Amino acid sequence: MAQDQLHHGVSVVETTDGSQSIQTVSTAVIGLIGWASDAENFTFPLDTPVLVNDIKSAIGKAGKKVPWQAH
Repeated sequence: MAQDQLHHGVSVVETTDGSQSIQTVSTAVIGLIGWASDAENFTFPLDTPVLVNDIKSAIGKAGKKVPWQAH
């Protein structure tokens, strides 16, 4: 497998050519687009991108109703 390929997530490369140093790499960043009619307006204003750094505090404010669920 070529090392210049783009991977989303984690890839593992095993080598048997002796010892190798371990390098740290930056983690991936993803973007999500979603909507819910009952999301908290202050935290998630309509038509405004929002940066979420703490998913645990934001998840309760994101709403529970999603358009594809049966009502």
